[in-house]
Amino acid sequence: MVLPAAAPRMQLSETQGLLMAVSIEQPMPLYPESAAGGDGRTEVCVSFVVTADGQVSEAAHAPGVDTCAERPDPALVAAALDAVSRWTFFGAAICEYPQGVTPAPDCSGEDAVLRAVPIRLMYAFTFERVGGRGRVAVRRA
Repeated sequence: MVLPAAAPRMQLSETQGLLMAVSIEQPMPLYPESAAGGDGRTEVCVSFVVTADGQVSEAAHAPGVDTCAERPDPALVAAALDAVSRWTFFGAAICEYPQGVTPAPDCSGEDAVLRAVPIRLMYAFTFERVGGRGRVAVRRA
């Protein structure tokens, strides 16, 4: 994942592990009819927080991150933000183990104590128009 230099980071201790947020539903945006231009390809990055209960909040356009466009068509940005606002997740969690117990990669074990936490994610939407037909793909950025 590409993070801006000033982005907050969480450091896990030797007795902690992380369960990453897992998507439940990720409806894709449609290529907006109102998007300007002819055939071509544009990537739009969107950053958002998955709350402890798995909802999306703080969705925002992240221009110029990764391979994403600095100034994409506003209709493409709006389509990406609208789609992300409808996504849902199993939220992320920190698992904590007693001193001397090695954390399992999947946070399993009777000694594990799970604590739901918010996590910031970023996705890149590729909007492509070929022969007048639009299509959209997504990847984690």
